Amino acid sequence: MGEENGADAFDAARHSRYNRGGSSRFAYSLPAMHIDSSSQPSQRANRGVMLAVCLLLSAAVALVFVQSLRHEFVYDDEDYIQQNPHVTEGLKSAEMTWVATHRHHGHWHPLTWISHMLDCQVYGLKPWGHHLTNVLIHASTAIGLFLLLHRLTGQLWPSAFMAALFSLHPLRVESVAWVSERKGLLSGLFFVLALSAYVRYATRPFSIFRYALVALLFALGLMSKAMVATLPGVLLLLDYWPLRRMDDAARRGKFRWLILEKLPLIVLMCVSLAVAFWAQGDV
Repeated sequence: MGEENGADAFDAARHSRYNRGGSSRFAYSLPAMHIDSSSQPSQRANRGVMLAVCLLLSAAVALVFVQSLRHEFVYDDEDYIQQNPHVTEGLKSAEMTWVATHRHHGHWHPLTWISHMLDCQVYGLKPWGHHLTNVLIHASTAIGLFLLLHRLTGQLWPSAFMAALFSLHPLRVESVAWVSERKGLLSGLFFVLALSAYVRYATRPFSIFRYALVALLFALGLMSKAMVATLPGVLLLLDYWPLRRMDDAARRGKFRWLILEKLPLIVLMCVSLAVAFWAQGDV
């Protein structure tokens, strides 16, 4: 019953915004999906529960992955970090050219290199510090995923369950426990952040700054690992559901805009794919 009332409130607010008029070509943008007529104390209580869920997710990630802090460098860590003078020297302006132009085992990921350099700047070559950074990034992604799912669905506990499943799934072990897989963790974090920024952009009046934030986070994800290149397609799926922007755009004859607004992101994707082909020459 609560879910139906929430959905009715969302539709009513969406159509109220839709019928408000105005000459802006972006007037069909949806409002925020959390439309709730509950009292302020109830809203404060809900924020308290969400904070508790975020803390529990962090604790769960720490409990499962804290043991990795006792591990040494393994596999490619020696090549990536221990015997890489560009990384072990820490953050130095002289190394930024190497970061931007270097390809390694078929990857171009300058932001990942910078994160390894920062670790060496802070922790030196002590493995526990590098592992700790991986755990912190993974915990941040889990929290970001929970907040994103809750924003999209309005469902607290199902969102918490899916975020917990993602963060504790055995497939995540390699990414977190293997320092050299930092690229996967960073790209995942920026992927979730880009999705969250897009939801904020799409559910408010058009803002070039909110759109620029989506593009920036997408670019940072691509500079961590190119696998986030699928983002423009995922955004179109979100436009279909649960944002329902395709329905509104079709009614207003603005459907083409949903494609056109993705073009800058598609350009970034194509550039990333071209760089990925170049990087494969190092394999």
